[in-house]
Amino acid sequence: MQVSVVVPTFNRPEQLTQALASIALQTDPGSPQTPGGWERKTAQPEVIVVNDGGVDVSDILDRHRATLKIQYVNLPVNMGLAHARNAGIRRANGNVLCFLDDDDVMLPGHLRTGLQALAATEADVVYTQVAVCDQFVAPGAQPAPNQIRAYYRASFEPRLLHICNFIPVNSVFIRRPASFDETLGLLEDWDLWLRLLVRHGYRFHAVPVVTAVYHRVPGFGSMTGRAAAVSRFRDTFRTIIDRYPSTDPIVRSGRAAHETFYNEVAPIDRDSAFSYERFVESMAHRINT
Repeated sequence: MQVSVVVPTFNRPEQLTQALASIALQTDPGSPQTPGGWERKTAQPEVIVVNDGGVDVSDILDRHRATLKIQYVNLPVNMGLAHARNAGIRRANGNVLCFLDDDDVMLPGHLRTGLQALAATEADVVYTQVAVCDQFVAPGAQPAPNQIRAYYRASFEPRLLHICNFIPVNSVFIRRPASFDETLGLLEDWDLWLRLLVRHGYRFHAVPVVTAVYHRVPGFGSMTGRAAAVSRFRDTFRTIIDRYPSTDPIVRSGRAAHETFYNEVAPIDRDSAFSYERFVESMAHRINT
């Protein structure tokens, strides 16, 4: 398997350096040999950095070219994450797609874990668990307990996916082509997972191992934690559930709770960047009990 890692970036040169370093520190992800074993062939990941109209990062990429196979897509204006990721996907040569945002990092073994899961299952999409941290975790390091504020670690449950997004984009490995809806300014990853499941019949598989870090550092500008973005998230949530209607009473109840979250919980809890993670965990517990 050859993996292509799409890394969109916008005016975060220091964080991009750390993200690329975390990819360079991945051990050889290997290649499937037989159904019963693995061999360690050279399978260097292809990294496609898409500069979404931000400051030039050519010098940063040059420092990593000795250890990474990098393509650089330099967009003239900022078009948003969906457009940037799609621009990277169009340049990808690998048969597996993987994503990493410029302010996040892969933990050691992330690529190997995802590719092994794809080889061992018939899934079209596998995803690993993600630690949500309020301090930056250095490439190659494991997050300390005091840095971790939440996790994304739900098992795959189609009803839960119809209620909320529990699959961070930096945890996903896709073995078939996919693209994001560029009309959505938010939640474009959730929309993609639902589209792959509902309209294209993709099979999902959860890997119960934490292999990546999603950074939510106070003052660094995570959109999920901004009070000003709550109404935009709510409106986009409504757009997406209209696209994927459900008569399942559990889904309908969960969606009502999601609406309440945006209307009541999120504005009150504006100082916490982790209220959504708590909501996802509560929904997963409700469905599984």
